[in-house]
Amino acid sequence: MYKRKEIPLFSWDNFGELSRDISIRVSYGEIAPRPGYMRTHYHSYYCGFYVTEGEYEVEFENEIVPMSKNYCILIRPQVSHRVKRGASARGYALAVNQELLLDTFLLHMAQNKVFSDFFYNQFIDKTGSPYYIRLFDREPEETAQVLRGITKELKMQDGLT
Repeated sequence: MYKRKEIPLFSWDNFGELSRDISIRVSYGEIAPRPGYMRTHYHSYYCGFYVTEGEYEVEFENEIVPMSKNYCILIRPQVSHRVKRGASARGYALAVNQELLLDTFLLHMAQNKVFSDFFYNQFIDKTGSPYYIRLFDREPEETAQVLRGITKELKMQDGLT
């Protein structure tokens, strides 16, 4: 008989803090109704969630953002938010160190004003950057493949990772 693979219940607590030498973390899991998700919280890094199944809502101070399959949300550091009750989604959680973006990605983002404003303004004016960017993925098979590859690579934890 086929045994269904257990999907880990995702928790930001498992990520801990990102130090200068830890640039990015990716984890596949499930967001499900439980008290820890419902509290308002924030992160010291850019965080995001790419939904592969289900739906949930992210609540900011004055806005509720619906999330469903093939959507990704990126939230800037120090922005208070919470997952609303009734959440039931699976996908990839992302945590990206601010310094990684400053040192590498920003040079490549200059062509795209939406992204450059979102990331760059965080460094010069923490209040001027929008709270989040919500994206719809038109190539979900490719994205899932890339995220699986990153996850696999990060699990190796060798000197070349």
